[in-house]
Amino acid sequence: MSRIKYDDVKAAAAFHGWKLISTEYKNLNTEMEFSCPEGHIVYSTWKKVRENFYCPSCEEAKKRDNSIEIKPKAKNVTRVIALDDATAITGWSIYDDRNLIAYGKIEFSQRDSIERISKLRQWLINMIESWKPDKIAIEDIQLQKFAGKNGHTESAVTTYKVLAQLQGALLVTCFEKNISCTVVHTATWRAHCGIKAKSRADQKRAAQLYVKSKFDKNATQDEADAICIGAYMVEKYIKNNEMIEFSSL
Repeated sequence: MSRIKYDDVKAAAAFHGWKLISTEYKNLNTEMEFSCPEGHIVYSTWKKVRENFYCPSCEEAKKRDNSIEIKPKAKNVTRVIALDDATAITGWSIYDDRNLIAYGKIEFSQRDSIERISKLRQWLINMIESWKPDKIAIEDIQLQKFAGKNGHTESAVTTYKVLAQLQGALLVTCFEKNISCTVVHTATWRAHCGIKAKSRADQKRAAQLYVKSKFDKNATQDEADAICIGAYMVEKYIKNNEMIEFSSL
């Protein structure tokens, strides 16, 4: 049997969506640093990881999604729901004043984008009726760019259009439910949370580290972004348990 090499471990991990962060491989039983597809850091041996690519933080997230208890809102408390809105996976967080009381993510598997938007809209209605927020914050959409054919930079216009449709649906839902809703630019909440990374992957990871440091929570990338958006809102706009200057961000 040939000896396993560093590049073998790196390639096998990448095949499953994992990233090998350690720069050296000694043997099957030596602990190394990995990153799961959600960006969680996993310290384990290659012998254990390759068995089932198990991430404790992801497992914790699954259990949390199935055990979230709706908490009644106390008097004189401002409740804010923050959304890292997307058509496939939307992260969400809930704050009572400056206290993070719940967070999670909602996933939709429907292929049709309009159907996914409809599902997310109904989910938001249920969240509003269940949690009774005073305010809702959603992340603004961005025109992402990627390397296209022949090395040219192309704009992901199709994705942008779908996100614009989603944002419109969420804003209309809040209007219909008489809930104040604010759109927060991505650069604004990242600056507030001290996220200065350049690449998208590093920005996502930095948000997770911020959430871990501030709240001691092992959040997924989508959850972490939603928690950061909510943190920006409540830390900047809640004073003396009242929301101020909420209209234009």
